[in-house]
Amino acid sequence: MNHPQVRQFQLVQDARGDLVINYVLVADTPPDSVEKLLEYRFGRLLGDSIGISARQVPQIAPSASGKMKLVVSHFRP
Repeated sequence: MNHPQVRQFQLVQDARGDLVINYVLVADTPPDSVEKLLEYRFGRLLGDSIGISARQVPQIAPSASGKMKLVVSHFRP
């Protein structure tokens, strides 16, 4: 993920298997175009097999180990 207005992002797979893209923007960046772009890019990669949504968050907390997790899965088949 390389976008100048996105400071951090994290992919979260929910219990149903859908993907939520949590992202933190650089200050004073309007979220609308970035959100649509993220959904479009990941949609092209993953196709229509899962739902994809983007959500702006104020911060992404590190895990208990202190490291940032890029992917978090809550999916249980």
